[in-house]
Amino acid sequence: MKLHWMLAFVFYSSVFMAVDRLVAAENESTGAGRAAPTARPEPQILSLSPLGAARGARLQVEVRGRSLEEAYAILVDCSSITAEVKTIEPIGDEDIKPARRSEAVNAGTVSRAVVELAVAADARIGSHSLRVVSPGGVSNTSSFVVHEEPLTFEKDLPEDAALAARRLPAGPVAVSGKIGKPGEVDTYFFEAQQGQELFFEILNVSGFDPQLSLWEPSGTWFSSLDLRRLAFNDEPNRASKKLNPSLTYRFERKGRFLIQVGAFLGQGSADCSYQLRVVPATQRNFSLAAATLAHPVEGPWEERDFARELGLDRLKALRARTVVVPLEKPSERREAQGVASTGEGPTTTSNGPGKGKGLAAESTAEMVLVSHDEVGEAKQVPKIAVPALIEGTIEQPGDVDKLRFQVKNGTRLAFEIQTPQRPGPFFTPRVGVFDESDQEVFNNVYVYAYGSGEYKANVIRSKVIFNFEHGGEYRLEVEDVTSRNGGPDFRYRISVRPQIPHVGRIDVASSFARTFDGSITDGPEVQHLNLVAGGVKKIVVLTEQEEGFNGEIALNFEGLPPGVAVFPATGIQPERPAILDEGKKELYRPAQQEVTVLFVAAPDAPVTRVPHMVRLTAKPVVGGILGAALPVQEFPMMVVKPDEPASHEVKEDRANKPSGDES
Repeated sequence: MKLHWMLAFVFYSSVFMAVDRLVAAENESTGAGRAAPTARPEPQILSLSPLGAARGARLQVEVRGRSLEEAYAILVDCSSITAEVKTIEPIGDEDIKPARRSEAVNAGTVSRAVVELAVAADARIGSHSLRVVSPGGVSNTSSFVVHEEPLTFEKDLPEDAALAARRLPAGPVAVSGKIGKPGEVDTYFFEAQQGQELFFEILNVSGFDPQLSLWEPSGTWFSSLDLRRLAFNDEPNRASKKLNPSLTYRFERKGRFLIQVGAFLGQGSADCSYQLRVVPATQRNFSLAAATLAHPVEGPWEERDFARELGLDRLKALRARTVVVPLEKPSERREAQGVASTGEGPTTTSNGPGKGKGLAAESTAEMVLVSHDEVGEAKQVPKIAVPALIEGTIEQPGDVDKLRFQVKNGTRLAFEIQTPQRPGPFFTPRVGVFDESDQEVFNNVYVYAYGSGEYKANVIRSKVIFNFEHGGEYRLEVEDVTSRNGGPDFRYRISVRPQIPHVGRIDVASSFARTFDGSITDGPEVQHLNLVAGGVKKIVVLTEQEEGFNGEIALNFEGLPPGVAVFPATGIQPERPAILDEGKKELYRPAQQEVTVLFVAAPDAPVTRVPHMVRLTAKPVVGGILGAALPVQEFPMMVVKPDEPASHEVKEDRANKPSGDES
């Protein structure tokens, strides 16, 4: 019996081994079952120093980051700035902030690269993008600002031992500095004239939170070196994540003053670089802290933000994001034209309220500019024609601006709000619409419940749409949500126009999350993609459909490296708890859709030494009609070699191979 079992064991073992060899051979020929290639660590920029330079400058820039040891090129967004890698040396990560250590996308060595950078005299003023290129691929982007002020370095300025401060040179100046360790505060002193008004600002792109304070030597009974603080700024707007403080100050007397640069909660490390700019207040029109892109990027479209620009060309911009469907009957054409310039026309589309796929027909009514500051002093509430762009000011706390407008049954309008000078939460306008019986019909306060129902959120929205079932005269009221704010810079701009079903924001990220109200929020930005030959990488594209648009949105990727293909994909979506009460979300939120896209590099895809710029465009589709291409985003992509196994791993693999396989 034992011999029987032994023979059976030997027989079946030989059969299984033969099958395994056949399967392995099949997988080898087809690629099935092959382990995914391992990507080598890709380069990652942690910080730059300095963060900018003047036109015509030639200087050395320190680039600190991970996996930079084999970097061979610097990718800049224009030919007016050239850069060359001079030296690279590994450094420890002891002085890397813990937060930055956790941000690392790989476990690569921390290195310091010295880059020689030349800025041409005709380089564009503003923010430029800079990336590192290595065999591991292309890095994330870091901003480098070109400005007009001469650049000097903190360490090169003379120091006054008594004040423990460095002297700023006269005239407009930009100073490159660094909060090199926790608790460090950099102090500079300068001379100011009576009546002089100066503008101070800090640029930082490395993620720490700088603080700016202005002092004057006052002297007290305790010490002649005591200081009195004149002004302080942590940042203009924490809510918008702008961590670049600035302040303007008019000096009442001639004398010596000090400006200090510190960090919130005493942050500090070798990556905490900053640039201090001091100029006359008349030159604050250009800001380092909010430097505009030197080369504007096509594609970004933000529709639901108090800071986006509203102009008289608003209708034209929205029509470009949809498909105009021509109508055959004159009656239908009249109904689709929107509110006439007299304010008496209807705004329904040929499909009825809320049923249109695209823009049924192009409206002939154009936006009219209305200044409430000019008509608001009338005894009666002034009446406006729609569509209109309203400009006004909440001049003092408690002010309420009022305007009247006329609609017909079924009118569909959109109300968009902009705060050009003061961002929220410093100025948050509340907009309400009232009927002839003084009943508020709607406002721009979105109310929803979350959690188990005991929590209710009230969120001020910058856009609201509404379908007027009943025609008649309505009143628009604008005020500060707190009724405690007001002043000459509390300006607002409101667009009142017919709804135009159109493609809204399109965003690209590695993944998206949801907020308490159920809407999809921003996700980790896709700045670049590095693919290993034979590998796959995923992105997610979020599309928003505004004002009843229910057509299709066609996506197209151009400029892919050879051997790289794009595939739409599906995946298991995580279950999310249902929102208890989403409120009237159709008034305040667009429809949102996600699509997963896979980039697949063939096993024989050639390795790229120079990044390919991949361009994503989108086209609206309505009723089988394809609209114009809308730019969405452009990002660099490279195909790289897989990471080579360590020498001991190679020896181990060879030791495990049968002797007959070695050749």
